[in-house]
Amino acid sequence: MELRHLRYFIAVAEELHFGRAAQRLHISQPPLSAQIRKLEDKVGTRLLLRTKRSVQLTPAGKAFLTEARQILDRTARAMEVARRAESSGATQLVVACGPIAMCVVAPVVLPIFRKRCPDVDLVLAESMPTGIIEGLQKGLVDAGLVVSYFDAIALRREIILTLPLAAVVPRSHPIAKQKRIRLTQLEGEPFVLLSRGMGSGFSQHIVGLFQWRGVAPRLAHEVATFLALFAMVAAGYGVSLVPESLARLAGPEVAFVALHEPKPTIQLCMAWRANNLSPVLTTFLQVVRGCFRGKAPA
Repeated sequence: MELRHLRYFIAVAEELHFGRAAQRLHISQPPLSAQIRKLEDKVGTRLLLRTKRSVQLTPAGKAFLTEARQILDRTARAMEVARRAESSGATQLVVACGPIAMCVVAPVVLPIFRKRCPDVDLVLAESMPTGIIEGLQKGLVDAGLVVSYFDAIALRREIILTLPLAAVVPRSHPIAKQKRIRLTQLEGEPFVLLSRGMGSGFSQHIVGLFQWRGVAPRLAHEVATFLALFAMVAAGYGVSLVPESLARLAGPEVAFVALHEPKPTIQLCMAWRANNLSPVLTTFLQVVRGCFRGKAPA
């Protein structure tokens, strides 16, 4: 997915008219329509409802619009920060975190890095892996802390942390009373997962864990954030699997239930451009390794 696809979609979503959106973007209407169809194919769902007389956003389109605007805003900020750093000669490091890494890795790493490099202007951003990988490849991001399930050219990747997963259920669910369960006990339960269209790789990994055990999870709802996931679970819309370390983010209406050994896990990694030889980046990578040494598979 390219940034221009997001710009095209935002223009159509705001105008609710392909002709006006095409004029605003200074392109013709047929290529715009074709690019929107390609975007929907990549996301895997309809974002717009089209008739001869109107264009309307689907519920998925409304959710995607919010995230698309945030991605473009963050990209613009990153570019502005880069320009300011170039003009001022300041030493800067741009670090982008996925949702899990923002909660688990950043709070551990950043205080230590700040002590090591107090004069470095650190810019911290939260994004889904697709945005992080694109930012790394385009030079807008120096280091990414993200789930390790992605393929990218010219990037180096190093696993830093393996997190055990736990079942998340409503407090009123019968499973909530158990101390430990097997993954197969969740068969048939409606599942709430992070949106696969956001490119996190997390949901695909969860589905794969079940399929490996010969179980097909019943996917009921997809959400954009873990806070939304916990809210849906608390309201009884389904159950989920998340890292045990996120328990502090969930409210009292949600129960975390441990899984039998061997516990399913998810891996986090740090990623950076192979040709980035910045001493500041090197120091940051060393700090991350020091914080989590021995907590990732050899």
